[in-house]
Amino acid sequence: MLSTAIYRFVAAGHGSAMTKAHRQPGLAEASDTPVATILREMGKNYATIAEVLGQKTEGMAKHYSRQADTSKKMAETVGDFDAEVNRRKNEKRPEDKK
Repeated sequence: MLSTAIYRFVAAGHGSAMTKAHRQPGLAEASDTPVATILREMGKNYATIAEVLGQKTEGMAKHYSRQADTSKKMAETVGDFDAEVNRRKNEKRPEDKK
């Protein structure tokens, strides 16, 4: 079942086949790519994307979201990792506390 926000997005022409998809199986794929791409760019995992799109496998969610630009998410992840490494460097070790 599509959420109201996703249904409105699709019905507004960003995935025009979705409005017909409920009557004609097989047409939903035309709207899966833009929805999956946006969800992936938002940082959603493949399980969530598959659930939203009603797909049976995460592999299909990965396929439909392959065009997503994840560079922003990757930059955030690298920054978070760097901060964690620095935090651990500055953390006192038990042998240093003596």
